[in-house]
Amino acid sequence: MFSTSRALVSRGLVEYGEEAVAEWVSGCGDDDFHRVCGVAEWLMADPLGCLPGPGFTPVAASSIAAVFVHDGHPRKLARARRRKLPELSREEARKLSFAGSPDSRDLAAKGSFYGVTEEFKSFWREARRS
Repeated sequence: MFSTSRALVSRGLVEYGEEAVAEWVSGCGDDDFHRVCGVAEWLMADPLGCLPGPGFTPVAASSIAAVFVHDGHPRKLARARRRKLPELSREEARKLSFAGSPDSRDLAAKGSFYGVTEEFKSFWREARRS
């Protein structure tokens, strides 16, 4: 199960140049956010062996997942590399890590890889080949 917070996903999206999606994820419904977590879980598990490798992070996975759920179709992120945002204080980082976190029981009830579609799998399989 992949669990994160809306605030952390939003910050990651801003780092990848996805400001509109960052704004959306901050206020999206629970079901949409559960889909973000399910798709990010699939990306981190990489069952098809089609993802970039050791540099692939939970921030990248949750950002890609949020873009997919928001747009309704898969695509690459606006930026290939994260831009550096100002450092957070310990207190700010602590608040971000819990702000808008889904209930783990709700995530578990949805099952693994909730929200992953065949279109999404095919997109990443093809992206790996190119």
